[in-house]
Amino acid sequence: MSAPPKPLSAVAETPMSDVTMAVQVELTRLAAVANDIQETFGAALVQAARSHPESLGKAQGLDLLAQHLSGVADFLEALAPHLPADWSVDPVPAARTVRLSDLSDRLAGLPVAVAGSDDFVFFFD
Repeated sequence: MSAPPKPLSAVAETPMSDVTMAVQVELTRLAAVANDIQETFGAALVQAARSHPESLGKAQGLDLLAQHLSGVADFLEALAPHLPADWSVDPVPAARTVRLSDLSDRLAGLPVAVAGSDDFVFFFD
């Protein structure tokens, strides 16, 4: 009698260092987006804060967001090479909880159909 087949998730395991680096890449991308927003709208945010000083803390929150995203990305990049080589996981079930399909695929280590096609929704939709 043969052993039952392994479930798909047991077959598709990925080294934790690879999963960690996939998250690091996404955080680095988000930090870049936050920095771009800051550069694009920084002057407008400062001007708005002059009229509404109570909003200054919220405007500074964008800088804090960018710094934290970058800091966590750096931490993961430094951590990944030190993870035990035998640590592995199937990232697909966790990635499937992510609503943006391209992001989900990248986190799962799957090919993305069309680069940059994340399920973008305009604010006014």
